[in-house]
Parts: sequence; structure tokens; C-alpha cells
Amino acid sequence: MKTNSVLILNLILMVSLYSALGADDKSEEIRREKKLLKEGAIDAESSVLPVFQHRPIYGVLGRQDAKIAFSFKAKIIQKTEVYIGYTQLMMWNAFKDSAPLRDVNFNPEIFYRYAFGKEDSQWIDIGFYEHESNGFGALTSRAWDRSYLRYHGAFGINEYLHFLWNIKTWWAYHYDETSSDLMKYRGAWEVDFTLKNVASWIFQQDELYLKLYPGGKYFTNPIRGGQELTLRGKIRAKNFLPFLILQFFHGYGENLLDYKNDHWDVRAGIGY
Repeated sequence: MKTNSVLILNLILMVSLYSALGADDKSEEIRREKKLLKEGAIDAESSVLPVFQHRPIYGVLGRQDAKIAFSFKAKIIQKTEVYIGYTQLMMWNAFKDSAPLRDVNFNPEIFYRYAFGKEDSQWIDIGFYEHESNGFGALTSRAWDRSYLRYHGAFGINEYLHFLWNIKTWWAYHYDETSSDLMKYRGAWEVDFTLKNVASWIFQQDELYLKLYPGGKYFTNPIRGGQELTLRGKIRAKNFLPFLILQFFHGYGENLLDYKNDHWDVRAGIGY
């Protein structure tokens, strides 16, 4: 029990390390980001490139392991919407004796964003180049490169409920020879849907997030792909910044090393 407590504490500390990339108030974060990006890529006061959260940041603990992710993006050319992004996913065998990181996936990208619609609520991302690999060698090496298109849309259902969605499709190339069939398990596209404030009677802020991608011989079979369902909720406690997270995964391709393994897991933790 003592060992498990230490592992859980370490997990919380690791996620909190990346909390600077998160925000207590998402709307305030978006307004601040727009203001900084309008003024240019360099913050005049700090002379540091402003960095913003790109994808979810979280650490969750499951039946057999822990899953930790952090992600950020930064504008690299003034007066244009060209960004670099970086996401890292870590699968941690937290319950084993030495508690090793089983797999670490590195995912840098460069993309251009064209925003439109009311208050720039819709956008299209043109991914010039995206790389994903796990840094291993020999038989455990996994890698591929992609160029992609991603569309983001959003609308309000009513005063409280808001619906967002993304659809991303890609052209894959430069496979590692040990992962040349990745598209059979990760598909040629993925979609995700987010419903905000679905449990507002419980949480101060919350969202229900579903991600789906197909697989199979023709990259269109949903049974050969993966499904991830995540509930994020911010409790009504003034000084507690993270969101509580409950995540369910089923299918293939959750991480690169084990992309051919069909499995399921339920994990819980915190995130931003």
C-alpha cells in the first residue's frame, strides 16, 4: 500500500509539473492567447516565445499502468498562423518493481491554421509535417511521418451546452520497417467530439470527449481501430486547479510500441 501511495504521489507531481501549460479558465486562456498572437510571437516583457496548450495534458492510473500526456504549441512566424506543436505520450508500468516507462511516444509537428466563422470558432489546420516515433531501436522501434488536414467546428446547443468536433485525415509515409502496417490499426483518419458542460450540476466545468479512428485492410473498419472516451470535470473548490479525469480506452494503437495489441483499460487521474 505504501508503494502504491508513493507511485500515485509521483504521478500527481509529474502531471503538476506541466500545469503551467494549462489554464484555470479556458475562456480567459483563449483571450490571452489571441492577444499575444496579435501582438506577435515574442512577449515583449519576457522575451520568451509564448507557449500554449495544444492537446490535453493529463496523468491517469489504470489496472496495469499509468498514462501521461503533455502537449504544447507555439507560433513561430510573426503575422502568420504558422505553429510548431509537440505532444509526448508516456506509458508507465507503475506497478512493476522498478516502475519503468514502457513506451514514450514523441510527436512534433508544424502546421498552418486558417480560422474563420464567428469569433474564429472554426478553423482548418494544414499539417505540413508530423512525426511520431518511440525512440527505440531494432525490433521495438516504431515510427511514421504524416501530412494532414484537420477541420475544427463548434456551436452552442443552448446557453450551457456546447458541442465541438474535429476531423483529421492524413497521408502517411516514411514508415519504420517494424511498423509499416500502422495504418491498419490507426487508420487514415480520426474524429473526435466534445460536449461541454454536460454535468454542470456536479462540476464547475466539465466536458465529455470521444475519439474514434478506424483500421483494417482498407483503413475504414471501426472494430480494428480504437475508441477513447474521457470525462473531465473541475470540482467546485477554489484552490484546486486540475480537472478530475476518468478515461476508458478500447482497441488498437493506444501507443506505438503496442499498436497491434487489442486491449481495454479504465484509468483515472488529473489533468489540465
